[in-house]
Amino acid sequence: MLTVQKLNSSFNGGVSSYCLFLLILAFIRYQYFSNVKIQNIEILLMDFLFFYGKIFDYKLTIIDLKYRNPYIQKEKGFEKLSIPIIIDPIYNFNAGKNCFRMDLVTNFFAETYDYLNTTKGSFDGKTSILADFFHSDDK
Repeated sequence: MLTVQKLNSSFNGGVSSYCLFLLILAFIRYQYFSNVKIQNIEILLMDFLFFYGKIFDYKLTIIDLKYRNPYIQKEKGFEKLSIPIIIDPIYNFNAGKNCFRMDLVTNFFAETYDYLNTTKGSFDGKTSILADFFHSDDK
């Protein structure tokens, strides 16, 4: 997904695979401790794309997996940083320090959500494209 837009590498200012792993882990952890029932992988992926593409503001929030709620509001002064702060839970460093194109990553998540949420282009015209992808063996 991110590879197509060349946003899959922190060297290019995108999100490294480890950073993406931490985003996924933080999202699942938050869902779990918020008692949100994860129904299936399709809904989980759509919720992930919606949350990070349309709701989450990395300029105002730190991700730190040491806490039950991994989303922590930045203190005054830190909100001006244009890179995400994603604290590595093992070595305690900012795994997002090279993600200087995070705005593009966020936009890509939002656009991917919108595209997958549409019924246009689906195989039967009734379900989302993502539903067709996950349930293609059932047909």
